[in-house]
Amino acid sequence: MELWQALSVLGALALIGLLFLLVRKVPGMAKRNQDSSAPVVSASTSKGVTVDYRSKVYLMSKTERSFFGTLQEQMDGKFVVFSKVRLADIVKPVSVDGPSWWTAFHQLSSKHIDFVICDPASLALVCCIELDDASHERDDRKGRDGFVDATLAAAGIPFLRFAASKGINSHEIREKFWLTIGAHVP
Repeated sequence: MELWQALSVLGALALIGLLFLLVRKVPGMAKRNQDSSAPVVSASTSKGVTVDYRSKVYLMSKTERSFFGTLQEQMDGKFVVFSKVRLADIVKPVSVDGPSWWTAFHQLSSKHIDFVICDPASLALVCCIELDDASHERDDRKGRDGFVDATLAAAGIPFLRFAASKGINSHEIREKFWLTIGAHVP
């Protein structure tokens, strides 16, 4: 092999390696590529701006889906589990009027709860659960989490947090849930 051929091969390998590292380092790049088979649809917003939209493939991350399955198992059919419920669908501002009400409502409507447990007959709220991944260590997320904690406490809604990094422990989920709602662990 001649020198120019060897350098060409090494250059191509270096380029491939660089692209590989780039894909791994850019957040969400691999995920976007996985979703690329979904069609892009353009729609106009209420302000007349045209935006392109693409369907997400999955409603939940793999960790959330795994937790969801374990959570459902631990409910023994006694409760219904909903996921990604908007905070404004769980609580409402009551001590403010006019523009202040809308400000408070928008603060609620821009956040969601990972899992909401309800009574199957009435769909009355029983408990809310957040699954905290590494993003919950960021300062902006800590502020958001504090707001959610305080809001649910003020509304009197039982609330649990589980660390995603600890893995899914079905016994811990079952025990904490039943204790939080004030019932004996079956």
